[in-house]
Amino acid sequence: MNIYLTDGQYVDLLQRARSNLDTISSAYGFDDTSIGNKSTKTNVGLCNDNLTVDGIRLFRGRRTMKYRGPSHKCPLDKREKHNGSGCFYTCQFFQNGLRDLSIIKHLYDKRIEEVSRDGV
Repeated sequence: MNIYLTDGQYVDLLQRARSNLDTISSAYGFDDTSIGNKSTKTNVGLCNDNLTVDGIRLFRGRRTMKYRGPSHKCPLDKREKHNGSGCFYTCQFFQNGLRDLSIIKHLYDKRIEEVSRDGV
């Protein structure tokens, strides 16, 4: 079994996450401060527990069932590419206090446009 999302699943994930933004009224998150196996998440990032890809739940409790590949960047991550490590310290939501849904939607739209135009 492949433990990584395919490029198609990643694009689907971006589109589902973007559609989800139209159904919420505010951005919120939870910063797990426990040592070790952290479960920090937000309802506006790709770390949203409720997102699924082709019926595959991405998160179950604290364990990721599918991993994003190196080019599968969350639109809220300030890095150019997702490198497989956690994104908490480069997340615009957690580190910069980004809560404006219109800006978050714009970041998703921009990323979806990029991968549609240039590929993943």
